[in-house]
Amino acid sequence: MVSKPPFLPVLAILLGLTIAAAALIDPTPAPIRLLPSPALAVIQLRDAEYLVRFDQCAHAALQQWQEIARSANPGQWFHDILAHSPSPAGRAYALAGLRAISQASFDSAIEEFRLSTSTDTVSVLDGGMDIRTVPFHALIPELRSGAFTQIYSDTTSRPHCD
Repeated sequence: MVSKPPFLPVLAILLGLTIAAAALIDPTPAPIRLLPSPALAVIQLRDAEYLVRFDQCAHAALQQWQEIARSANPGQWFHDILAHSPSPAGRAYALAGLRAISQASFDSAIEEFRLSTSTDTVSVLDGGMDIRTVPFHALIPELRSGAFTQIYSDTTSRPHCD
């Protein structure tokens, strides 16, 4: 007589194998993929390694910035990045987003986080593979003018240049 295998252990093994296979295909942790897309973009933009000033190629950070800007409450998302980003580039993206919302939001954030006296440096990509280091406070006039906002708001399709 053949007995049935226990249902729950078999189910647990199958579920474990499915999760392991999914992790090999897409290494983004499964719980993070379940977040609403603006939240996922915020998490990724917080850790940006460099600030894209201009490039002919598509960059994930620009797509994430645009996704947040199109969301229902971009001010809240950009403020969250500014408050919690360990990355100076992430904070610069957040300031560009707040500037896109309003000059008042931008000025308030500069004062709240004392960014005009920041001693941080930002790695800036101006095009191609040229990355240079710039003092954070030196970017503030350009961010204030809205120059970055114009660049990031441009949704023209760009090629992926891997």
